[in-house]
Amino acid sequence: MSNFILALDTTGSRLNMGLSNFADIQRIESLPLGKALSTDLHDCLQKFMEPQSWQSLAAIAIIVGPGSYTGSRIGVVTARTLAQSLNIPIYGFSSLAIAATISCHEAGKVAIAIPAQRNHVYGAIYQIEKAKDEPITLLAEKNLNHANWLQVIEETPGLQESIKFEYNEITSGQMVEKLLVLGQNKLKKKVMGNWQEIFPNYAKS
Repeated sequence: MSNFILALDTTGSRLNMGLSNFADIQRIESLPLGKALSTDLHDCLQKFMEPQSWQSLAAIAIIVGPGSYTGSRIGVVTARTLAQSLNIPIYGFSSLAIAATISCHEAGKVAIAIPAQRNHVYGAIYQIEKAKDEPITLLAEKNLNHANWLQVIEETPGLQESIKFEYNEITSGQMVEKLLVLGQNKLKKKVMGNWQEIFPNYAKS
Protein backbone atom coordinates (compact mmCIF):
# COMPACT_ATOMS: atom_id res chain seq x y z
CA MET A 1 0.00 0.00 0.00
CA SER A 2 1.31 3.47 -0.93
CA ASN A 3 1.00 5.41 2.32
CA PHE A 4 4.46 6.90 2.99
CA ILE A 5 5.62 10.46 2.43
CA LEU A 6 9.26 11.13 1.62
CA ALA A 7 10.67 14.51 2.70
CA LEU A 8 13.87 15.82 1.15
CA ASP A 9 16.03 18.89 1.78
CA THR A 10 19.28 19.47 -0.10
CA THR A 11 19.42 23.26 0.10
CA GLY A 12 22.24 23.40 2.68
CA SER A 13 25.45 21.53 3.41
CA ARG A 14 23.52 18.56 4.80
CA LEU A 15 21.36 15.94 3.13
CA ASN A 16 18.15 15.84 5.16
CA MET A 17 15.67 13.01 4.64
CA GLY A 18 12.43 12.00 6.30
CA LEU A 19 10.01 9.11 5.76
CA SER A 20 6.71 8.57 7.55
CA ASN A 21 3.41 6.74 7.26
CA PHE A 22 2.09 8.79 10.23
CA ALA A 23 1.18 5.59 12.03
CA ASP A 24 3.95 3.31 13.25
CA ILE A 25 6.97 4.27 11.13
CA GLN A 26 8.88 7.54 10.97
CA ARG A 27 12.56 7.98 10.20
CA ILE A 28 14.62 11.17 9.93
CA GLU A 29 18.28 11.40 8.97
CA SER A 30 20.63 14.37 8.49
CA LEU A 31 23.99 13.69 6.82
CA PRO A 32 26.85 16.24 6.50
CA LEU A 33 27.61 15.44 2.86
CA GLY A 34 28.77 18.90 1.76
CA LYS A 35 30.14 18.78 -1.78
CA ALA A 36 29.66 14.98 -1.89
CA LEU A 37 25.90 15.56 -2.20
CA SER A 38 26.02 15.49 -6.00
CA THR A 39 27.70 12.08 -6.09
CA ASP A 40 26.21 10.40 -3.01
CA LEU A 41 22.58 11.57 -3.00
CA HIS A 42 21.05 8.62 -4.85
CA ASP A 43 22.95 5.97 -2.85
CA CYS A 44 22.02 7.66 0.43
CA LEU A 45 18.38 7.86 -0.60
CA GLN A 46 18.30 4.20 -1.57
CA LYS A 47 19.78 3.12 1.78
CA PHE A 48 17.46 5.45 3.67
CA MET A 49 14.34 4.01 1.99
CA GLU A 50 15.12 0.41 2.95
CA PRO A 51 13.23 -1.73 3.82
CA GLN A 52 10.39 0.29 2.26
CA SER A 53 10.14 0.24 -1.52
CA TRP A 54 9.76 3.25 -3.80
CA GLN A 55 6.27 1.97 -4.60
CA SER A 56 5.28 2.53 -0.96
CA LEU A 57 5.46 6.31 -1.50
CA ALA A 58 2.19 8.24 -1.72
CA ALA A 59 3.84 11.67 -2.11
CA ILE A 60 7.12 13.59 -1.95
CA ALA A 61 7.72 16.86 -0.10
CA ILE A 62 10.79 18.84 -1.16
CA ILE A 63 12.38 22.09 -0.01
CA VAL A 64 13.03 23.99 -3.24
CA GLY A 65 15.19 26.79 -1.80
CA PRO A 66 16.48 29.37 -1.46
CA GLY A 67 19.81 27.90 -0.46
CA SER A 68 22.73 26.24 -2.18
CA TYR A 69 22.39 26.68 -5.95
CA THR A 70 23.78 23.22 -6.75
CA GLY A 71 22.07 21.48 -3.83
CA SER A 72 18.67 22.98 -4.59
CA ARG A 73 18.90 22.02 -8.26
CA ILE A 74 20.03 18.44 -7.60
CA GLY A 75 17.38 17.85 -4.94
CA VAL A 76 14.53 19.20 -7.03
CA VAL A 77 15.60 17.27 -10.14
CA THR A 78 15.80 14.04 -8.12
CA ALA A 79 12.41 14.59 -6.46
CA ARG A 80 10.76 15.54 -9.78
CA THR A 81 12.15 12.41 -11.44
CA LEU A 82 10.86 10.18 -8.65
CA ALA A 83 7.42 11.80 -8.66
CA GLN A 84 7.14 11.47 -12.43
CA SER A 85 8.28 7.84 -12.56
CA LEU A 86 6.08 6.80 -9.62
CA ASN A 87 3.15 8.99 -10.77
CA ILE A 88 2.68 10.51 -7.31
CA PRO A 89 2.16 14.10 -6.09
CA ILE A 90 5.15 16.27 -5.24
CA TYR A 91 4.91 19.35 -3.01
CA GLY A 92 7.51 22.11 -2.99
CA PHE A 93 8.13 24.38 0.02
CA SER A 94 10.34 27.37 0.74
CA SER A 95 13.30 26.78 3.06
CA LEU A 96 12.51 30.11 4.72
CA ALA A 97 8.85 29.24 5.24
CA ILE A 98 9.77 25.94 6.88
CA ALA A 99 12.44 27.63 9.03
CA ALA A 100 9.86 30.22 10.15
CA THR A 101 7.35 27.59 11.25
CA ILE A 102 9.85 25.73 13.44
CA SER A 103 11.38 28.90 14.88
CA CYS A 104 8.22 30.83 15.78
CA HIS A 105 5.91 29.09 18.25
CA GLU A 106 3.16 31.70 18.41
CA ALA A 107 0.86 33.15 15.78
CA GLY A 108 2.03 36.45 14.34
CA LYS A 109 4.23 38.19 11.83
CA VAL A 110 7.82 36.94 11.69
CA ALA A 111 10.92 37.94 9.73
CA ILE A 112 13.32 35.09 8.97
CA ALA A 113 16.81 35.13 7.46
CA ILE A 114 19.29 32.40 6.55
CA PRO A 115 22.91 32.86 5.41
CA ALA A 116 23.65 33.38 1.71
CA GLN A 117 26.91 33.87 -0.17
CA ARG A 118 28.99 37.09 -0.25
CA ASN A 119 27.91 38.14 3.26
CA HIS A 120 24.28 38.33 2.17
CA VAL A 121 21.17 36.72 3.62
CA TYR A 122 18.04 35.20 2.18
CA GLY A 123 15.19 36.95 3.96
CA ALA A 124 11.39 36.76 3.95
CA ILE A 125 8.44 37.76 6.12
CA TYR A 126 5.55 35.46 6.97
CA GLN A 127 2.32 35.42 8.90
CA ILE A 128 2.22 32.34 11.13
CA GLU A 129 -1.31 31.12 11.82
CA LYS A 130 -1.33 27.48 12.92
CA ALA A 131 1.62 25.18 13.57
CA LYS A 132 0.36 22.57 11.10
CA ASP A 133 -0.31 25.06 8.31
CA GLU A 134 2.02 26.54 5.74
CA PRO A 135 2.69 30.20 6.68
CA ILE A 136 1.28 33.07 4.63
CA THR A 137 3.93 34.93 2.61
CA LEU A 138 3.92 38.66 3.29
CA LEU A 139 7.31 39.39 1.71
CA ALA A 140 8.68 36.83 -0.74
CA GLU A 141 12.25 35.56 -0.47
CA LYS A 142 14.96 38.07 -1.33
CA ASN A 143 18.75 37.94 -1.50
CA LEU A 144 19.92 41.05 0.37
CA ASN A 145 23.01 42.39 2.10
CA HIS A 146 22.75 42.73 5.87
CA ALA A 147 22.14 46.50 5.81
CA ASN A 148 19.24 46.19 3.37
CA TRP A 149 17.73 43.32 5.34
CA LEU A 150 17.87 45.36 8.55
CA GLN A 151 16.13 48.18 6.71
CA VAL A 152 13.36 45.79 5.61
CA ILE A 153 12.89 44.71 9.23
CA GLU A 154 12.78 48.31 10.47
CA GLU A 155 10.20 49.28 7.87
CA THR A 156 7.87 46.34 8.54
CA PRO A 157 5.18 47.24 11.09
CA GLY A 158 3.85 44.77 13.61
CA LEU A 159 6.71 42.28 13.54
CA GLN A 160 6.42 39.81 16.37
CA GLU A 161 9.92 38.43 15.94
CA SER A 162 13.03 38.65 13.75
CA ILE A 163 14.96 35.38 13.50
CA LYS A 164 18.40 34.55 12.16
CA PHE A 165 18.09 30.86 11.38
CA GLU A 166 21.10 28.57 11.73
CA TYR A 167 21.37 25.14 10.10
CA ASN A 168 22.66 22.27 12.22
CA GLU A 169 21.79 18.61 12.75
CA ILE A 170 18.96 19.43 15.17
CA THR A 171 17.31 22.20 13.15
CA SER A 172 17.75 20.18 9.94
CA GLY A 173 15.83 17.30 11.51
CA GLN A 174 13.12 19.71 12.66
CA MET A 175 12.86 21.11 9.12
CA VAL A 176 12.29 17.64 7.67
CA GLU A 177 9.79 16.72 10.37
CA LYS A 178 7.78 19.87 9.56
CA LEU A 179 8.10 19.09 5.86
CA LEU A 180 6.50 15.69 6.42
CA VAL A 181 3.55 17.27 8.26
CA LEU A 182 2.95 19.91 5.59
CA GLY A 183 3.21 17.28 2.85
CA GLN A 184 0.67 15.10 4.64
CA ASN A 185 -1.70 18.07 4.94
CA LYS A 186 -1.59 18.67 1.19
CA LEU A 187 -2.07 14.96 0.47
CA LYS A 188 -5.12 14.84 2.77
CA LYS A 189 -6.58 17.81 0.90
CA LYS A 190 -5.97 15.91 -2.36
CA VAL A 191 -3.72 18.63 -3.78
CA MET A 192 -2.47 17.33 -7.14
CA GLY A 193 1.18 18.38 -6.78
CA ASN A 194 2.31 18.09 -10.41
CA TRP A 195 6.06 17.51 -10.85
CA GLN A 196 6.07 19.89 -13.85
CA GLU A 197 5.26 22.78 -11.52
CA ILE A 198 8.18 22.26 -9.10
CA PHE A 199 11.37 24.27 -9.70
CA PRO A 200 14.38 25.33 -7.64
CA ASN A 201 13.93 28.70 -5.96
CA TYR A 202 16.97 30.95 -6.43
CA ALA A 203 15.86 34.04 -4.54
CA LYS A 204 16.76 37.29 -6.25
CA SER A 205 17.32 40.72 -4.70
